[in-house]
Amino acid sequence: MNKANKKNGIKEKVVKNNQNNLDNDINLEEELNADDITLSDTAEENTFDNDFIAEDFNVHGEEIDLVSIFAPYYSLKTRQANKLYKYKDFLIKYNKKINLTGITDQYEIAVKHFLDSALGAQFIPLNAQLCDVGSGAGFPALVLKIIRDDLKVTLIDSIAKKVDFLRHLCKTLNIQTQRFITRAETLALTRRETFDCVTARAVAFLPTLLEYCAPLVKLGGIFLAYKGPEAESEILEAARAAETLGMELKSKNDFVLPNNDKRTILVYGKVSVTPRKYPRAQNLPKKKPII
Repeated sequence: MNKANKKNGIKEKVVKNNQNNLDNDINLEEELNADDITLSDTAEENTFDNDFIAEDFNVHGEEIDLVSIFAPYYSLKTRQANKLYKYKDFLIKYNKKINLTGITDQYEIAVKHFLDSALGAQFIPLNAQLCDVGSGAGFPALVLKIIRDDLKVTLIDSIAKKVDFLRHLCKTLNIQTQRFITRAETLALTRRETFDCVTARAVAFLPTLLEYCAPLVKLGGIFLAYKGPEAESEILEAARAAETLGMELKSKNDFVLPNNDKRTILVYGKVSVTPRKYPRAQNLPKKKPII
């Protein structure tokens, strides 16, 4: 078997072995360059101290009322709120060891992370296969999973420590996800046009985001881009990229959060197949975006 065929065989094996696994971590960068494919139960087993256990996530301070904060936007159930409380405490504590977010105030986490993430749930089809690009601390995908348990969620991040954090968090919250240590352009080699919905929040300039995310969206699927006040200008700058990549802007949805922050969720639909040359490698989507 020549080198090219061998590599293709490895890619196919990665997909076959991993697509149906409900909860695992996969270092796709290593697997695509390995002779033997092995699944990793953890990205970096020793990243966290042994004393970090689920029962230890109690953060001192006045507790926030998530149900009331969500009320004008979404009717949060008690079991969902309880998971979000545990998520909040987990995030605040682990953030002291790994820089996951600059937002550490409990109210700001509730509004700027949890509520903001949840706003996209209304646009996602039932039982969707969802891929979150640049998952980081789990926003928006894990919040979406908490309030929409029907979703089948894949998280991707190129930083192993963040994927390890996500693994511990999912275990603590009893949430099943598939997690890849990889970049979007690498995942597109094996999971191209397989997801009903792709999400990205606070990741990159919109033309760049479209190039990373569009190849992962199946024909007829959607891409949700979480944006702020810059959304209007970015839509215009991303018009050429959207057309090139087979995407069409379906709706622009504006929200004002309780702290008066303005947020926009852009919903793009996949109307034609993305040309195979995208996404480009060597960080070209960022260095030379399609504009």
